Amino acid sequence: MNSSSEVASSENSSLAVNEEEASPLLYGRYGYSLIIIGAVAMFVDVIYMRLVRKSKTIFKNLQVYIISLMVCYFFVAFSFTLAPLGFLLFKSTFAIDLGVSFGRSVVISSLLHTAVLSLDRLLSIKQPNFYSFRVTPRICYGVCFCIWFVSALNNIVVHAFVTFQPVGGRFNVGVYSSFVFVYFSCLLVYVGSSRSIIVCAKEHIRRENLIQRIVGAPRDSQNLETFRLSIIITTASGFLYLLYLPSQLFALFTFFDPYRKLRTTLFLQNIAFPSYLLESLLGPLLYLVRFRETRQMLKSLCCFSNEDAVVSRDTSIERV
Repeated sequence: MNSSSEVASSENSSLAVNEEEASPLLYGRYGYSLIIIGAVAMFVDVIYMRLVRKSKTIFKNLQVYIISLMVCYFFVAFSFTLAPLGFLLFKSTFAIDLGVSFGRSVVISSLLHTAVLSLDRLLSIKQPNFYSFRVTPRICYGVCFCIWFVSALNNIVVHAFVTFQPVGGRFNVGVYSSFVFVYFSCLLVYVGSSRSIIVCAKEHIRRENLIQRIVGAPRDSQNLETFRLSIIITTASGFLYLLYLPSQLFALFTFFDPYRKLRTTLFLQNIAFPSYLLESLLGPLLYLVRFRETRQMLKSLCCFSNEDAVVSRDTSIERV
């Protein structure tokens, strides 16, 4: 009796320690600073969504996918900003558990978006005629709706049938196994298509420039910008998988070290969730920096002038 009571008390004390340590340490050593980073990321995401909506050279299909992906980035930043803020205000671990759960769902949605974007860009470059006549904005809206539905359904199933407390140190193997499976499945799609997308897009750009120099015919600005944007999207997706990798490794390590006693697990914990916010910020910034039209529109927006709002066919073209 004494031994069993001692074991029970030791387990309770260990859980109490875990609950006491359930501060935003789950979000990294500098958890509170994520509130500021997340707020900046959400602001940048909203600005870029507005610029994409006003774009004259981005095809409607790409606008649908990019805006939906930016919504994912926004909610990732929102979830991993709200949780530390909720803990700071109410000292409750519920906010952190809720933020982890919601954040995981929108991360799954962003991964699925990048996989679909990779397939979309590969199809548009490999089969341009089929893509132009068969893939409509309505289909793109339907695909995005399915992605969000699957992510929401996953979150509902997790809450309905699985009991887990990430902050308390108890990780559900099934939940994180499916999470890691989605990551590496989407990564496989990206790796299999990224090289073809970049090579074919560069070849199309080179051919269009060569024809323009030899024949003197005007270049199709929208097609050229679409090829360049395809390269930018592929590059940005690579950063997404790179910055999401620490969280996948952290999830894998929690299978063997659920109470995070190993230094490697603690290190991955310290960088896992901050890397999510970093991607939510770097993703739209990469689109802004590398795509000239959005840079022109951003200058016009910041200067409160319409002089640079119109991008001509010549000035909208640059090398990637």
